Amino acid sequence: MHIETERLLLRPFSESDASDALEYLRNPVPMISHAFLMINM
Repeated sequence: MHIETERLLLRPFSESDASDALEYLRNPVPMISHAFLMINM
């Protein structure tokens, strides 16, 4: 099942997402900061 809005897409986790998840878990703060900056532009 996919849930999509203008700014968000939610979908089931797949194996191809693993590398992105691992990169995020290694250092989550800069990615959160980057997302915060993009949202508040």
